[in-house]
Amino acid sequence: MLLVVDDDLGILRLLESFLKDEGYRVMTASNGAEALKRVQEERPKLILLDLGMPIMDGPSFVAALRSGGDHNIPIVLMTAATDGRRHARELRTNGCLNKPLDLDRLLGCIQSIVAAA
Repeated sequence: MLLVVDDDLGILRLLESFLKDEGYRVMTASNGAEALKRVQEERPKLILLDLGMPIMDGPSFVAALRSGGDHNIPIVLMTAATDGRRHARELRTNGCLNKPLDLDRLLGCIQSIVAAA
């Protein structure tokens, strides 16, 4: 199970459809607060997380997830920010993908992380 978290409905639906076509089970959330609920419903193997979102942004989501004791779910940031890699290091995520997303690169990233788990 993969969890895709993004406030852009177009990106959310595109990734959901693409990843399902690639054989993954996918949950979605449009902000960090909704994503925390999804994690409680079913623990994902990987979280694809937008950095900037309303209600609860990516950094706040990571802090809340980890304060709840869940340190082992791999997280990959997805961002258009020029300093995305810095955010990924500071948040200790498993990677950072720049938007607009390269779907082949995204798929390779997912496959390498899920295979290592």
